[in-house]
Amino acid sequence: MMKEKIIVLGENLLGGPMARTTGYTATAAVWMLIEGLYTEPGIAPPELIGRHNEPCDFMIRRPRERRVICEEEVIGGSPIL
Repeated sequence: MMKEKIIVLGENLLGGPMARTTGYTATAAVWMLIEGLYTEPGIAPPELIGRHNEPCDFMIRRPRERRVICEEEVIGGSPIL
């Protein structure tokens, strides 16, 4: 079983926690493309980005730099990749 938790720190900044979570993730994806970390052509769902370590790490690190912290805990097994 996998348990996920998203922690958004700070008060009502930039429209609130949900807006920050969505907006920061979207801009992280754009910066990932600008910096050339993901170069596969076509539509890129998260499952495809997650197959590559560098873009996946970037997508986790970028929101964290803006105080959006995503944590994952695996209980009793391993995540499906």
